[in-house]
Amino acid sequence: MSTIHHRMPVVLEPQWLWLGEEDKGAARLRQPAPEDTLQMHRLNTAVNSNRAAGPELIAPYD
Repeated sequence: MSTIHHRMPVVLEPQWLWLGEEDKGAARLRQPAPEDTLQMHRLNTAVNSNRAAGPELIAPYD
C-alpha cells in the first residue's frame, strides 16, 4: 500500500476486542496487517461522484 499512501490502515479481525474492552487497550490493534490482506487495483473515476452507487464501482478498471 505504500505506493499509494504512507500509512497502513488498521484492519480489524472479527474476533479482536475493541478499544478498552477487558483492559486490553489499543496495543493489539497497532500491528500491521499481513501483506496479503489488502489488494489494490485501478477503479473507474465514477467512484469520485457522490451520486455513484453500485457494485460495479469496485470492479477493476483498465
